Amino acid sequence: MAASDFGRALIELVEIDLDKCTNTYGVAPCTASGAAGSECYNTYKTCQAKATYVKGTKTYRFCGRGSPLPAGELVRPYIEDVSGSPTEIDTKQGLAKRASITVKLTDEPDSDVDTDPYISTRAAASGTFWSRLLARNHNYAGRFARVKRQLVLPDSNGRAIWTTSDVGFTSELYIIDAIKGPARGEMTITLKDPLKLADRVQSPFATDGKLASAVTSSTTTLPLNAGQGAQYDEYGYPCWVLVGKEIIKIDSRSTDTLNVNASGHAQFGSVAAAHNSGDNVQLCRVWSSAVFTNALKDLLNEAGISNSYIDTAQMTSEDTNWLGSKYYITACLIKPTDISTYIKELLEQSNSLLWFDVLTQKVQFKVNAPAVPGATVSTLDESANLIEGSVVVESLDAERLTRAAISYAKTSPVDNDSDQGNYLRTDIYVDADAEGANEYNDVRATLIHSRWFGAANSNAMKAWAARTVNYRRNAQKKIKFSLDPKDSASAGDLKDLSVRALTDYTGANDVTRCRITKVIDTGRRREAEAISTTFRNRYAFIAPNGYPNYPSATDAQREYAFICDASGLMSNGDGGYLII
Repeated sequence: MAASDFGRALIELVEIDLDKCTNTYGVAPCTASGAAGSECYNTYKTCQAKATYVKGTKTYRFCGRGSPLPAGELVRPYIEDVSGSPTEIDTKQGLAKRASITVKLTDEPDSDVDTDPYISTRAAASGTFWSRLLARNHNYAGRFARVKRQLVLPDSNGRAIWTTSDVGFTSELYIIDAIKGPARGEMTITLKDPLKLADRVQSPFATDGKLASAVTSSTTTLPLNAGQGAQYDEYGYPCWVLVGKEIIKIDSRSTDTLNVNASGHAQFGSVAAAHNSGDNVQLCRVWSSAVFTNALKDLLNEAGISNSYIDTAQMTSEDTNWLGSKYYITACLIKPTDISTYIKELLEQSNSLLWFDVLTQKVQFKVNAPAVPGATVSTLDESANLIEGSVVVESLDAERLTRAAISYAKTSPVDNDSDQGNYLRTDIYVDADAEGANEYNDVRATLIHSRWFGAANSNAMKAWAARTVNYRRNAQKKIKFSLDPKDSASAGDLKDLSVRALTDYTGANDVTRCRITKVIDTGRRREAEAISTTFRNRYAFIAPNGYPNYPSATDAQREYAFICDASGLMSNGDGGYLII
C-alpha cells in the first residue's frame, strides 16, 4: 500500500501573541540589577525597571494532541478541540455578529524552555506551563491570535511533514477575549474577531479635569487643577469640551490651562454660561464636514483597529459610489460610549454593512445597495453548486416595512437623544400601496433618531427613508443551503440563487439576488445563509452618452438606467428604473 493511501493530515495550528520586553535583563537600557536567578521573565508584570520597559511580541504556538510536529520548531501539542461560530452579517443593524473561536487545551508540567529567557540561572521551575504563563502575562486580553489550518500530504514514508512557515496554511486573525483555567488540567481560550475591540473602548475618553476657579460665560481660559491638562491632547487642537451643559471650543493648552477660541463659547447649539470651581471638564469627540467613511475609520482606529486591518480602498469605493458629500458628518459626541454603539448607528443610518473577514484579515464595508454596473455576480443553482435537499427558505415577514422616518438636526448634543422634541427635522417615506387594502392592509413603521446628521444632510435623509422602505417593503427571504467545496462563497458576497423553492408566477425558478450573511466551512461542504436583496423597483445609474435605445441595448447596458414612458414601463413592457 502506498503512503499516499493513508490520506492527508489536517494540521490545526493556534498562535497567540503575548507581550515581551525586548531588553536583556541588566543590560542598558534596562536598569534592573538583581542577582543571578532573580531576573524578570521579560514581561511587564515581572519587570523590575518599568521605566525602561520596551514592549515587543512573543508568539506561542500550539497544535493538536497526537499531531505530527514540525522538525526543529517549538510547537506544543496541547490542543484538544477547536470550535466556533463564523462572522454573521446583520443586514438590518449593519454591524456583524463577531466571529468566535473556542480552543480547548491541555495543561501539563513544562521545562520552561523558551518561556524563561534566563532559565540557566534558576532552579527547576515548579507548576505547569499555563499556570506560569498566565502568572507572568496578566495583560493578554486584546492581543492578536491566529488559527491556521492546512491539509498535509504524507511523504514516501507516510509522514506528514510541515513547518509553521508553510504558505499552504489558511490563516484566520482574532484577538484573545478570555483565557480560563487551569481547571483539572484543562485550559479554554476564547478568541473573537478584532471588531470585539469596539465593544470595549469608549469615545470620547472620560476625562476628570476640574475647573480650578470659577469662570464667566465669556472667559478666554479654563484653568484646571494641577496636573490635569495633558489628558485633553488626545484628539489634538482645536478640541471641544463640555462644561455643565455648554460646549466650548479650545484652541490650545498652556500646561493646565485650556485656551478658549475667540468665538468658542456656546458651540453646537449649547448655551453660554458661567461655571463654578470644581465643575467637570469633559473632552468631546468632534467631526466637521467629515467624509462618512473617514469618521468610521476614526472610530475603528480609536478602538485599536489600525488602517492595516481595514480595507480602506473598498471603503473609499463604496463611499464614492453610494454616499459622497450628502453624508458628510458634522457631529459632537459628549458622553463616553462604546464605539460599537456609534458604529451601529452610522451603519443603520446609511444602509451599510461592516464586518471583519478573518481570512483576509481586514474590516470590510459595504453599502446595502444593488451591484454597480459591470460587477460580476455569479449564479448558484441546484444542478451544479448546491447540495441536493439542502435548501431551506424562510420568509421574514416580521421585518417588513411600509413606512420609515428619521429625525435629525438635533438641537444640541446635550439634549436627550430619545426626545422627539430635540430634533428640528424629520423625513418620512410612506408606501401607500403597501398599506392599502389590496396589498398588506397594515402599517409597519420604524422611526430612528440621528445625532450624526444635520439640515445639510436632508437629501441623504430623504434617500435613507425611501431606500429603507423599498428594501424591506416585501418580506425578504432568508435562505439556508449547502455548497459543494469546489464553489466559493464568502460573507458579504452578492450571489444570484436559482432554486426550486423560489419561483415566479409560472412556477419557474425566480433567480433571486442575495447577500451571503454567513458561511461555515465543515471541510466536506460549506453551510451558508443568505438574505434576498431585491428592491421594490429597478435601481440604476444613469446610462452614459452614446448608449442605444432600450430595445437594442445588451443586458450589460441595461444595468444602467433608460428613460421609460409615462406608464412607468419600457417600450417592451419591462419595468422602469429608479435613478440612483
